[in-house]
This record gives sequence, structure tokens and C-alpha cells, in this order.
Amino acid sequence: AYYRLSNFRRAIVFGERLYNSVRETEDLVSQCNALSTLAWSHLALGHVRIARDLAEQLLGIAQDQDDRNYESNSLNAMAYAQLRLGNVDHATALYKQAIQVALASSDTWNEGVLPAAVRGMNLRTSYDAW
Repeated sequence: AYYRLSNFRRAIVFGERLYNSVRETEDLVSQCNALSTLAWSHLALGHVRIARDLAEQLLGIAQDQDDRNYESNSLNAMAYAQLRLGNVDHATALYKQAIQVALASSDTWNEGVLPAAVRGMNLRTSYDAW
């Protein structure tokens, strides 16, 4: 377990360095990549509110650029964060939105969002067991 946690900590350091190097540039793909890495790594370490804020920032950039891939990725991260915060109804709505965005995308990169979002929606029934 420690090995995995140290990998996520390294991913956060990498993501922060990447984001700091590109946030003032117009390289929005790199900004999205860094924010996604940071959001998911913080989620893995249990930093739910930080992850939610990063995913919301990612969503704004993705929507401005009409990037369906990062839009669905950010919605999925936001949904998982809301689920971890106990906001099950909000999480379910975000998972549904992530699925809709993923289905509207023609990119196969988005196919990973679908099973994750469906699993997240299925967690709604078992959330009380957490």
C-alpha cells in the first residue's frame, strides 16, 4: 500500500510542476493533463476537496475549449469526489452527465469514462456500506 501511495505523491509533484510550467501559456492540453493528474492523484490520497476543486478548474478549461475528453474526465472526477463527500444525489447527476458527454464524443479515449461512471452510479446503492 505504501508503494502505491508514494506513486500518487510523486504524481502530484509531477502534476504540480507541469501545471506551474504551463499555466501561463496557451498550451491548454498540457494544462488539462496536469489538472487531471492532480485531481485523480489527490482523490487516490483522500484529498477530496482539493481534487474536487481541481476537477472543477479542469471542467472550465475543457468546456471553454470544447474538449469532450477532458470534460467527461473532469465530471467523472467531480462525481467521485461528491460521492466520497457523501453527496450521493449530486454524484449520480455528475456521473450521468459524464456518460452523456462521453457518448457524445467520437474519441475512443472517452470509453474509459463509461465503465467508471456506471460503476460510480452503482455505488449509490452500496454507499451506505462505506
